[in-house]
Amino acid sequence: MIPTKAAMYLSASFAVLAATSPAAFAQVADETQTDTYAADEIAAAQNSDGSSMEAIIVSGSRVKRDGYSAPTPETVVGAAELQAKAPANLADVVNQLPALAGSSTPRQATVTVSSGSGGSNFLNLRGLGASRTLVLLDGRRVVGANVNGLVDVNTLPSALVSRIDVVTGGASAAYGSDAVTGVVNFVLDTRFTGLKLEGQTGITTYGDDFNYKVEGAYGTGFAGGRGHFIASATYSKVEGIREVGSRPWYDGQKIIPNPAYTSTNGEPQLINASDVNHSRAAFGGLITSGTLRGTQFGLNGAQSDFTFGTLSGPYMIGGTTSDLASFYALDIPLEQFTTFGRLSFEVNDAFQPFVEVNYGKAIADAPSAYNFHFGNITIQADNAFLPDDLRAQLQPGETSFSFGTLNPDLGRQYGRAKRELQRYVIGAQGDLGGSWSYEVYGQYGQTHVNTQVRNLEIKANYARAVDAVYDVNDNIVCRSTLTDPTNGCVPYNVFGYGLNGQDAIDYVTGASILDQKLEQYVGSASIQGEPAQTWAGPISFATGLEYRKEQVNGTADPISLVNGYFSANYKPSTGKYDVYEGFAEVVVPLLADSKLGESLDFNGAVRRTHYSTSGNVNTWKLGLTYQPISDIRFRAVRSRDIRAPNLNDLFQGGVVASAQTVNDPVIDAQQSGFTAITSGSPSLKPEIARSFSVGAVLTPSFLPGFSLSVDYYDIKISGAINTLTVQQIVDGCYAGNAVLCADVQRTGTTITNVYRRPVNINTEGLKGVDIDGAYVIPADIMGGTVTLRGRATYTDTRYIDDGSTRDEAAGENSGAVPKWRANGSVGFNNDDLGVIFTGRYVSPGKYDNAYTPAVLEDNSIPGAMYFDLSTTFKFEQGSMNGSFFVNVDNVFNKDPVIVSAISQPFLYAPINAQLYDTIGRSFRVGFRLKM
Repeated sequence: MIPTKAAMYLSASFAVLAATSPAAFAQVADETQTDTYAADEIAAAQNSDGSSMEAIIVSGSRVKRDGYSAPTPETVVGAAELQAKAPANLADVVNQLPALAGSSTPRQATVTVSSGSGGSNFLNLRGLGASRTLVLLDGRRVVGANVNGLVDVNTLPSALVSRIDVVTGGASAAYGSDAVTGVVNFVLDTRFTGLKLEGQTGITTYGDDFNYKVEGAYGTGFAGGRGHFIASATYSKVEGIREVGSRPWYDGQKIIPNPAYTSTNGEPQLINASDVNHSRAAFGGLITSGTLRGTQFGLNGAQSDFTFGTLSGPYMIGGTTSDLASFYALDIPLEQFTTFGRLSFEVNDAFQPFVEVNYGKAIADAPSAYNFHFGNITIQADNAFLPDDLRAQLQPGETSFSFGTLNPDLGRQYGRAKRELQRYVIGAQGDLGGSWSYEVYGQYGQTHVNTQVRNLEIKANYARAVDAVYDVNDNIVCRSTLTDPTNGCVPYNVFGYGLNGQDAIDYVTGASILDQKLEQYVGSASIQGEPAQTWAGPISFATGLEYRKEQVNGTADPISLVNGYFSANYKPSTGKYDVYEGFAEVVVPLLADSKLGESLDFNGAVRRTHYSTSGNVNTWKLGLTYQPISDIRFRAVRSRDIRAPNLNDLFQGGVVASAQTVNDPVIDAQQSGFTAITSGSPSLKPEIARSFSVGAVLTPSFLPGFSLSVDYYDIKISGAINTLTVQQIVDGCYAGNAVLCADVQRTGTTITNVYRRPVNINTEGLKGVDIDGAYVIPADIMGGTVTLRGRATYTDTRYIDDGSTRDEAAGENSGAVPKWRANGSVGFNNDDLGVIFTGRYVSPGKYDNAYTPAVLEDNSIPGAMYFDLSTTFKFEQGSMNGSFFVNVDNVFNKDPVIVSAISQPFLYAPINAQLYDTIGRSFRVGFRLKM
């Protein structure tokens, strides 16, 4: 099979149009200059009056060269597309590009409660992990929003972003570590002049997820144009969707052990069933053993009979509704504020200093699960809160029974992540004479992250409080108080809800708190110029030195330190590392206007890096671009890239998660209730990636306005750093991996603990093809243009090989990498109106490529197609330009594809927000003004 996947070059077609027929498409250029050129055609771009635009740096290279097209595929999202989409945040636009898969967003509550990353937008190219995608602001690093070093796109100055460059290829030689799958560079309009304002608000068709955003930017020159000042501010708020059970399509679907399965009857081991509930707990409490089994409790202790459905281990199909997953949050409530300022001044050609200041603040509230107990509480027969009528039914010798509850009086666990970013840059650039120029800068960034999970059960206090008895004066007290009268224990009534006072709730609950300060120091100096000439033109050369320091310091509350909470027992991370780097890049023209072709350029780069934690490592890039005729250009690049272990990989103190569930091949059944401990590993080494891509860009002269690019890519990572899931660790141990077996602790066959430590596993890889096409046509009607565009990504192979097993994940729609992702649009644009109708497609897939019908009878997951409509009405009033927009996402309110959780199905909703629209139809209206 030949792989096929998408990169995108819509903007390339605009560049061709600007060059071939500037008059016909002047309105496009007038609306936004950045959409009149693309990564491949930047140098050829012109303003609508035919004058040359200021040279723009291609993010795929550190070399500044007129007319140069880098061999690394690059997608440009320009200002016109950003405005047409009118996103609630920049990440929403980038994440719709098919080359991105598995990005973390506020709509993925699974990653938020314990991680402190709630409400963040972390970009993920290729689905190989956000830590392998380098996010830059004007070509410079940004301090991470968490110890993984991931940049939260929410903190970037969106009001000043003029375009977004997405480099879909290895770029470590140009930019250093983390650029394994590529670079997403947010490019600012540093010469913006005037005042612009934008406001928008939105809501879903269900009347929830209300959100709004206001932002503005101001820019002015001074001192006769030698100085320039820009500033921006953005404030936004999202109310969120706190329960998936609020949606009409939710039906409690889960993958569970097949109750009819035996090893000889031919039934599958797992089934995918609807209306699945838990058989060992009710919302207000359930007696799960003995004579009273099946007695449940409700508001104010009301008793009723619990109906058991078809039992399947701890689960049941049908019966009384007892579904913790229905409380899963679909969108995280989020409030954020960002400001940015930049001051530059041209003292002379050789010295042009600048200063940048960036501040961002985000508060994300992540409602999570209740403090659940699935039949694992032991209640003594003399419990003072047990109703007398039930106590009378106990049989002689029945001194205790088991009990399950969601503890509604304690409320849902509530994660709050508060992040504050500060970033300061001071630098200078200028000409050194001739073709040579330089840039130097120093940068300091700091992110203060305070993470709390409130309403957490304190395990020891809860165990004491639920064991309530009468004292000699017939007062209800904790049993422990009889022997320790000053222990402060407050009895807690588990037999229903609405029964406990605040004093009892305060005694058994607390807040797990992790406070961390992340710091990043960067120093960089580079020069570039043209040191020599070949028969085909000047050689361009760039070189530089860079220094970076990353460090984290943290503290955690004392109860977390001893694993005293029900979950989210934080451990502080403390550590640092230094990075020293030197790089060089060259572009050598080999052909120019010859009989063998119009151009042939060689691009090479090398970087030497020293890490204080792991020593030296080299990265490099070799690339060619060949244009035999003006209608077609071929490109190919081979690179060696790295991702060094980050602060989290090396120094994470640990997060403890209880009540884990796994399918255990040792006993051929499911195990639950054990603990998973995630921590760092200081012995990690940098992972090494070898990337290859080859492709072609077509801009046929006989079809003005049309462009098509096709690029094949192959990425192979050796010694890949990976923190495996609990299921992967257990499966890998069963397959014979001794390293992973050391991380699985058992008592007999019962799993008690699983340690999740990052490891340099054997290999990890990805192969596919990127496709991008665009066609811009003059429209005689209404004097505008019609734009047809299509982007697609096909993933042929995406595997992880730990040395004993190879897991092929391409097409597993339970994860992040389907076989196909695509979007296409039809747009019309003129001076008064802009309309874009977009379709987004995800191909069908499977839960797990390794599953056979003997494991799961129906292993398929359907694909989906969603449609969006963006409409912009433009107006002018004197010197003011403005527009009013109305956008509808998921126009036909298509329900999300049901993707049942394989791991911990009792906790997670049957959705996959990485691939599918889980919100439903949503509306946004707003305005823009520019003066």
